[in-house]
Amino acid sequence: MSIENKIYQHLSTSATLTAYTSARIYPLIIPSNILPEYPAVIYSRISGLKINSLSGFSSLENVHIQIDCYSTAYAVIKAMSTVILALMETAPGIHSYCITDYDVFENEASVYRNISEFSIWNQE
Repeated sequence: MSIENKIYQHLSTSATLTAYTSARIYPLIIPSNILPEYPAVIYSRISGLKINSLSGFSSLENVHIQIDCYSTAYAVIKAMSTVILALMETAPGIHSYCITDYDVFENEASVYRNISEFSIWNQE
């Protein structure tokens, strides 16, 4: 199973997170065929390194995943980012740690955004 599928399954089955987002957890972007509803979570793979051994690909990879929380309320993105940090630290089948996170305000959309980047070791 791909790391993206593992992350989606773990985030989307968390009652704590889905209390904020409902089913609004998307890869890469909010789909263009729907109006943006907030709060929402976007996850994306920003880099990855396949680990090789002398016999070839070892099925181990180190991936950097970015998870963005969006909301019209600043307190909500802070709460969501705290939940996501705890979820990523306890995700089954992967070893994850947060490299960085920061907050921004998206003027055009008038929403707050928390951006967290995780380094994840995954066995494919």
